[in-house]
Amino acid sequence: MASRRKSVPVLNYNELNNLSSEIIFKTGRKPKGKFFSVERIISRRKVAHSWEYLVKWTGWPLETCNWEPFDHLTPTLLRSYDHPPKPEQKRIEQSSRNFFEAISKCLKSKSVLSTDANIDLDVQRWMWQGKGIASEHKGYKLYNLHDFCNLDLPETWWYYLDHHGEGKALNFRIKMKSILSWTPKRFIFEDGQLKQAKRLPIIRVKIHFCKRACNVETL
Repeated sequence: MASRRKSVPVLNYNELNNLSSEIIFKTGRKPKGKFFSVERIISRRKVAHSWEYLVKWTGWPLETCNWEPFDHLTPTLLRSYDHPPKPEQKRIEQSSRNFFEAISKCLKSKSVLSTDANIDLDVQRWMWQGKGIASEHKGYKLYNLHDFCNLDLPETWWYYLDHHGEGKALNFRIKMKSILSWTPKRFIFEDGQLKQAKRLPIIRVKIHFCKRACNVETL
C-alpha cells in the first residue's frame, strides 16, 4: 500500500496489523483511511486468479510485513516488481559479499556442491533480471559467468587457488533458485497472555554447481 505522505505515521503495531491497505489512483477524489509508505515489495504469490504481494513497510520492522492484494498497490509499485530499480549501493555491496562468501566457502570444501546466500528478493530480481535460462528443475535457472556482472565481485570470485597455485573453479553454468521461507512458529508470553509470535521471512538464493580442478595454467 503506497502513501503520498512524506513522513511515516506514528502508530502502534496492533493498529498497523489491523488495518488493510487501500488503493491510491489519480481519481480526483481524496482517498479515505490511513496509508503507509512501501519500502519495497519482497515477493508475490498467486491466489485464485490474482496476485498478492508481500510488502515491507517503510520505517517498520520486517516482522510487520504482510501480503496485500494487487489492487491495494499503485501501478508504479506493481511495475517495480517486474522491472526493479537499482537498489541502494550498500545493499548491492552486502548482497555481493554474502554471495562471494558462500561461493568461496564451497570452493574450499572438498565435498559441498550447493550453498545458500542471503540476498533480498528485490535485489536478486535486479541482479539477474533478463539473465539466465530456464532449468529443467522447477523454479531454477542456469547462469553463465557473464550473468553476474551486476554483482560487486572481484574478477577472480569464481575460483580458489592455494599457495601451490592449485585449487577448484566453478564449472559454468551454475543453477540457482530464489527461496522465501518463514521462521518456525513459536509462542511468547505478553501482557499476561500466551500469543503466537510474529514470523519473519527468510530470504535467500539456493546455489547448485559443479567444481573442476584447476591451476594457474588451466584457469
